[in-house]
Amino acid sequence: MSLFLTITLISILTLFVWFFRTPRGTPLPNLSGPNPVLSFFQFAYNPIKLMTVGILEYTYKYPHIFPVSSVVGTEYILHDPKLVKEILLEKGQELVNHTPLTRSISHPEKIPTFYSLISIRDDEWKKRRKVMSPFFTLPKILPLVEIFRKQAEILCDILSKNEDGSILDIQYKFANLTADILGESVFGSQFNSQIDPSNSIAKAVASVVNGIGEYRLFLRIPYWYKFPFPKLQRFLTGTNQLMNLCRQMVQQHKEQGIPHNDLLQCLIDLNMDMETALIPESFLFLIAGHETTATLLSWAVYLIAQHPEVEKKILEEIIQVIGPNGEPTADNIPSLEYIDCVIQETLRLYPPAVVTDREVSVETVLDGHKFPKNCSFMVPIWAIHHNEKYWPNPEKFDPTRFDTEHKQNIQPFSWLPFGVGPRMCIGSKLSLVESKVVLAKLYQKFSFQLVAPTCTTAKAGGLLKPEQLLVKLRKI
Repeated sequence: MSLFLTITLISILTLFVWFFRTPRGTPLPNLSGPNPVLSFFQFAYNPIKLMTVGILEYTYKYPHIFPVSSVVGTEYILHDPKLVKEILLEKGQELVNHTPLTRSISHPEKIPTFYSLISIRDDEWKKRRKVMSPFFTLPKILPLVEIFRKQAEILCDILSKNEDGSILDIQYKFANLTADILGESVFGSQFNSQIDPSNSIAKAVASVVNGIGEYRLFLRIPYWYKFPFPKLQRFLTGTNQLMNLCRQMVQQHKEQGIPHNDLLQCLIDLNMDMETALIPESFLFLIAGHETTATLLSWAVYLIAQHPEVEKKILEEIIQVIGPNGEPTADNIPSLEYIDCVIQETLRLYPPAVVTDREVSVETVLDGHKFPKNCSFMVPIWAIHHNEKYWPNPEKFDPTRFDTEHKQNIQPFSWLPFGVGPRMCIGSKLSLVESKVVLAKLYQKFSFQLVAPTCTTAKAGGLLKPEQLLVKLRKI
């Protein structure tokens, strides 16, 4: 038996014993749900599968609230949009915290996001969110369209140098593209990931995201960071590389002595502590801002390539709004309404995060049930997006669901790719505008055909991303 398999089995058994000795592992007696032992091992073996198709199957069997067992204890699944609204929006200021990382990770200080906006709590979170939010409003984002366009043009130039019919991994291209956009727009830095093949920023981000997914179980074990597994060590190396990059960018901003109009300058102006606030927030945006948008673009190309009629409508809209040789601008991109629909439908089928959660910080009554302090609610975003009760023919890619004629038929709070309420993803508008500009530039000049009809999903924490996305390039 290999060392990896041995430690995996020991990890599962350790978690199993820990879970069933923990008081919060006892579900409320008046709520039916799947067998706790079964759901625990499903989560331990393949968490992405449990949090997607597994929970979707359970939503057809059990009530609007039901318990499942995971490595953090019992979590209560809310899959009714009305309950989602109540918890995330109406009680959003009261139940503001995510489930603490300390419940699922030993030595959380080894994960830089432990000190970032995604993990900090209560008044500290509210204060930091308040001062960061203005940077992510449309008046601040629209002037960045020129950066998005310029970087997308670099990608188009790179693609145009390939022969017609060339096969390439478009996900890799998007990873470098979004890294460069993030560097310039959020950090005021030139990463040059697209034009410098030796640049390893995108690879470092991928190592961090994939490492969390691959070694999720091990993170519960004391001193997990000392295990000699190659991917785990790449995760730690990537983390250190990105942390050093963040320190370098902060230092450059401070040494230049010139105010920059970017998020990093905003954080510096708050006089945050370097190691417990400034660097972790920069690290978070390097990971989340880069990986989620690259993944969204990849899935969009994957879906469009399977539906020529959608690609035809996209090109028609581009020619009508921008022109065959025009450029996307802050003035004309709001008129790209069909591309908006394509992006929203892509996010329905492949939301960047498959679940979100809230810690019950005070005793809460929901749907007639009383939930004690310190338990957790989980909102299964992917499962709601694929539930036929809310979405007719849910597996069909149909951008017209979101057009002016049909969007009023969408049940409120059944589309949740970025969450909702006070803790909604702070960078959602930035990602949406960026994706719109990139898709407009690409489909103005190129068409993409899938090399394989299906795409394997990578293990990347709670993020659904393609393992690899090979496409055949066609020039228009």
